[in-house]
Amino acid sequence: MVGCHEAAGPERDISGKRLYDQHCARCHGSDGRGVAGQPPMLPDLSDPMVTPRWSDDQVRAAIRMGKPPGMPAFGNRFAEPSLKVLVTYVRMLSIGTMDAHTSAEGQ
Repeated sequence: MVGCHEAAGPERDISGKRLYDQHCARCHGSDGRGVAGQPPMLPDLSDPMVTPRWSDDQVRAAIRMGKPPGMPAFGNRFAEPSLKVLVTYVRMLSIGTMDAHTSAEGQ
């Protein structure tokens, strides 16, 4: 009999950096500044005048629904905890905490 008493598996850390690197960096760049050859309207996620204007819900909606014509919709690819960590990571790109965060993850 299968039920809630059975383990769901080992817990694993959710890394915003890993999610971003896997799904976002190919267009937005590892630092959020974009990659050569991408459309010029691609926002600079590292610009402190850009990303802070967006609410978490707006960032979440952009990830889920995409931003035509270039950004694909990820739909429900991310479970809510993963999406929350990814949104936080995207926000960190613009507030200058990336260096400290990246150093902490690399230890």
